[in-house]
Amino acid sequence: MTTIEVESMAPSSCGWRSIGAARDRTTGTDSALVGRVARVHDGRMTNRERTIQWSDPLLTVRAAEGRTGLELLRAIVEGTVPQAPISAVLDFKLVHAEEGTVRFEGVPGESLCNPMGQVHGGFACTLLDSAMSSAVMTTLDARTMYTTVQLTVHLTRAISADIGTVVAEGRIMHRGRRMATAEGSLRDRDGALLAHGTTTCMLMERPPRS
Repeated sequence: MTTIEVESMAPSSCGWRSIGAARDRTTGTDSALVGRVARVHDGRMTNRERTIQWSDPLLTVRAAEGRTGLELLRAIVEGTVPQAPISAVLDFKLVHAEEGTVRFEGVPGESLCNPMGQVHGGFACTLLDSAMSSAVMTTLDARTMYTTVQLTVHLTRAISADIGTVVAEGRIMHRGRRMATAEGSLRDRDGALLAHGTTTCMLMERPPRS
């Protein structure tokens, strides 16, 4: 497990100055990642901090060997295989997998806000990309892998930082020999549609183990 501690920045006469870089506890190296800063109404600056932990991505890569796509995804849901590292960074996780359908849950916060104070659209795009491509993955045998070649996302509603849990569901639409397509939706806990999209994935044979 790797841990990054995120410190923050403060204003100076020439703009912004760093008052602490992120440091990897495992390697002792500094990271370019820094904390977000928010401005309160009285003009003072308030600092924010996040601590992010993730597992070695090679654990998941190695766990895929000899497993079908659905077997791997179910192992992630069960916790015997770690979630992908990006899940820790954006605070979302795979929670359900069956053939043709998967669901992810995420909790956006102010660290994902854009300059207008709303959650950046990339959060919705990432959850939909993950859900739709994973729906394709549920149809793959142990000898087949995929890569996304097209992604279309429609953002239908603004996402606030205090929205709570959102759910992205991906559903397979077509599974061919070389190409597969899927659709997906992102909704809040009341079922309101936040975004929807489609994807096309190219299927290929897994390379032999080295």
